[in-house]
Amino acid sequence: VQLPFRQGAICAHGGIMLDATRSLDLDWQAHMTEVLADYQERLPNLSQATLEIGKALGISLRGWVVAEHGLQHYVVTKHNESSDEVLNTVLAEVQARGLLDGMHIHANSNNLAFLPVGLSKRLAVEEWLRRDRQINGERPVLGFGDSITDLGFMDACHMWATPARSQLAKLVERCL
Repeated sequence: VQLPFRQGAICAHGGIMLDATRSLDLDWQAHMTEVLADYQERLPNLSQATLEIGKALGISLRGWVVAEHGLQHYVVTKHNESSDEVLNTVLAEVQARGLLDGMHIHANSNNLAFLPVGLSKRLAVEEWLRRDRQINGERPVLGFGDSITDLGFMDACHMWATPARSQLAKLVERCL
């Protein structure tokens, strides 16, 4: 993304806020440290278990825990196969083993992510907007996103847009 983001940015599915100088927002970091405390040991174990499930199923996977500024946020798994459908097989087995309590799932093409409850683009945007309203009052908010996980924060905006052929655009097409 090549936008200037002069006021800062929200990153890592809402786990990180950067201020206008691109410095870490320490208040949000403290909040997320508390929210994600119970997941710090669990996320690496979940990533490893997911990779082992893939291996047992004969599916070549790669995966990691997304971590920023010393805090682990969520698990990402991708396949090395020819079809994104293999991730559905892996997901079904991870769910069958009960490994996703307290987590929500984001799946988009070759991206399967397991995110802790409390890690949310929407919650981060709501906090961002609360702070902005204190300084600037109410003003129009535009939201841009391409995946289903963006709908939460986009709902907090007055107007939103999505690229053609994005996951969101495909969802809207199926509903028409």
